[in-house]
Amino acid sequence: MGLFDFLKSKKKKEEAPAEAEVLPLDSSELAGIEPPETRYTQEYQDFLASREAAGDGIELPGTRVRDTEQEVMEMKTLVAYFSAGGVTAAVAKRLADALGAALYEIKPETAYTTEDLDWRNQESRSSVEMKDKDCRPPLMDTDAPVAEADLIFLGYPVWWYREPSIIDSFLDAYDFKGKKIVLFATSGTSGIGEEAPQRIARLSGAEVLPGKRFPADVSAEELKAWAETC
Repeated sequence: MGLFDFLKSKKKKEEAPAEAEVLPLDSSELAGIEPPETRYTQEYQDFLASREAAGDGIELPGTRVRDTEQEVMEMKTLVAYFSAGGVTAAVAKRLADALGAALYEIKPETAYTTEDLDWRNQESRSSVEMKDKDCRPPLMDTDAPVAEADLIFLGYPVWWYREPSIIDSFLDAYDFKGKKIVLFATSGTSGIGEEAPQRIARLSGAEVLPGKRFPADVSAEELKAWAETC
């Protein structure tokens, strides 16, 4: 029982005639009774205490004010990304904010150092991983809200003309069947290409849209306009 039910029961007690049958109230009969006028009364505090003692979970009024339509969008749309230097992270956050979507960072169990990312060194960690297309670097966690999402925007920096191996680890960790994945990438000049969408579709079993490469300074307005066409 939450605040709405409490208000209904309170109004029933105040207005019901003695010995009369109390009929259910509808929302219109609660006009004029607003949570801000009620939440700090002793009666309501006693009510909260009694429900807490009974083991009922209660969300206090005013602690979570969200638009229902916005909440549904967040549950159904996810922006997941991997970022090594922060560029993709910034673009992903702009996209999630523009769409009102959930945001999740794909993190490797062991973070990449500057030396790991030296593409000129054939023995660097990233170079070794990208040479082996079966490489799956361990993930830090598998807490992404993939199950709740229907549409997933998946972002990453372009490495060696394709997705980083940690993206493949992410794809292996969840069930994407029946979902749609839209790719977005960041790089100086390299595009997403054809290989990455094909690989990601094969690994995930999802419908995969090739998406688009964005520069670091892409605006939230541009991202939103693009996303709405997907």
